[in-house]
Amino acid sequence: MQVDAVAHWGQKLGCDPREYEDAYSVGASGDTDVWTLSDTSRRLRVAVSDGATESMLSGRWAGVLAKQYTASSRAQMRTSIRRAQDRWPRVLHDYKAAREHADKPIAWYEEPGLDRGAHATLLVAEFRARAESEPGMWTAEAVGDSCLFQVAGDALVCAFPFTEAAQFDTSPALVQTGQRNRRLLDKHCRRAAGSYRDGDTFFLCTDALAAWFLAQAERKAEPWRIWRGFSAAAGAAAFREWTAVERSAGRLKNDDVTLLTVSMA
Repeated sequence: MQVDAVAHWGQKLGCDPREYEDAYSVGASGDTDVWTLSDTSRRLRVAVSDGATESMLSGRWAGVLAKQYTASSRAQMRTSIRRAQDRWPRVLHDYKAAREHADKPIAWYEEPGLDRGAHATLLVAEFRARAESEPGMWTAEAVGDSCLFQVAGDALVCAFPFTEAAQFDTSPALVQTGQRNRRLLDKHCRRAAGSYRDGDTFFLCTDALAAWFLAQAERKAEPWRIWRGFSAAAGAAAFREWTAVERSAGRLKNDDVTLLTVSMA
């Protein structure tokens, strides 16, 4: 079966695109594309991560986390997090080297922030091919407030890990570059699983969009109808216009936004 995976993103209002601190990844290559799940290619992995603005290099960390999961040979998020943490010293070394090369070495006041490490939320999902008339299967794991929504027909059948707009706050659980406490990670990790059929749509998104989606769903507004309209061909411009309108109306928080739509054709 064919799987369409399309991503749209945007930085905070008033910021440069280079200040975008979310990240997403689709498949082993990390690109959005049209995928086919079959007997020879039986799974697709996707990830969305939201870097914490309060920590330095959080956008880079979000990117490492997302890409490490989709490139991993194992489905467990815990394994990909550990490997991302193993990669981080090299990422940090390369960043410092680039700063030196640009004649902009790390300043003394930046050192404490680098020492504290980077932080980000992480949401991952794996979709497995269905067999003939049987439904396909999906699994998801999350640390923090990035969310997955499954829509079948015109019904929201799953919201994960949050189910109400009131659950969002300013202190979500975060994955840290230097925190390897397995028990602490297990405490904050949430897991879900389910099935899907042709025509189902999954939306993976960072917190501002997720809070908007749940608030609209609670008002019986069927927000998935709007998001389905952001097609691969013309969706980027429509998505930017929509975020501007919703921010102006006060319905959407001014934050980095990432929306990854996975459609089961």
